[in-house]
Amino acid sequence: MVYSTEQKAFMTESYFRNEYKINSVWSYSLQNCFNFRILSFIKTINYILFHWLML
Repeated sequence: MVYSTEQKAFMTESYFRNEYKINSVWSYSLQNCFNFRILSFIKTINYILFHWLML
């Protein structure tokens, strides 16, 4: 699968947003990044469908 520049930027930003600190060590969760991406996609689809149904 080939990602666009925008998708790569979004995944990188999401990755660093999902950081947490344990015993003075920063940890990044790739799974949290994917979950965030999926939830963002679902919210966008729901928004589009809701507005389409309101027409």
